[in-house]
Amino acid sequence: MIGKLTGVIDSIEDDHLILDVNGVGYLVYCAGNTLASLNINQNLAILIEMIVKEDQLTLYGFTDTSQKKWFKLLQTVQGVGARMALSILGILTPDQLIGAILAQDYNSFKQVSGIGAKLSSRIVNELQNKEGITSLSSGLTNSGSLGKTPNTSISQSQNIVGDALSALSNLGFNRSDAYRVLTEIYNQNNEITLEQLIKQGLSTLGRR
Repeated sequence: MIGKLTGVIDSIEDDHLILDVNGVGYLVYCAGNTLASLNINQNLAILIEMIVKEDQLTLYGFTDTSQKKWFKLLQTVQGVGARMALSILGILTPDQLIGAILAQDYNSFKQVSGIGAKLSSRIVNELQNKEGITSLSSGLTNSGSLGKTPNTSISQSQNIVGDALSALSNLGFNRSDAYRVLTEIYNQNNEITLEQLIKQGLSTLGRR
């Protein structure tokens, strides 16, 4: 199995690149945002997920382990194959993925071609309760996921943040952005009231 390739980028196409490794060209499919950040003749070390079918061997490339883990996790959802998972990663970063899932922001997934209301709901519903999901996004593990302290339970924190999230969402704020802001505020003061949380959330989001 191939886990990593290091070489020089020979060419870049819409959905893949050719990586020259000691004279052998490997075709590697990558997310659109990854390809956009690369250049021909650039030296590249890239993580590989190899998928083998009866008559085909396909390589998918990732610039970090978080992206690769999300690629595999997304495919556990019925209706999401390798190409669809890669398309999702081309639109949403790992941080944005965890935020959208925990905030139940279905619209974020609808940005991806081929994903409608039914599949976006399935992705969120199936992944939001996955054990250890927040560890897949280092940017949210400490500040953007609900913590647990001696004075509060996770269910209590979810309730107050959920109520505040509904209020801000009804005012037109993006659910993922609002969720990130509200959890940061709540984790700094878990004795905050719902009214205070909404006010501080409005103040923070209004400055962005």
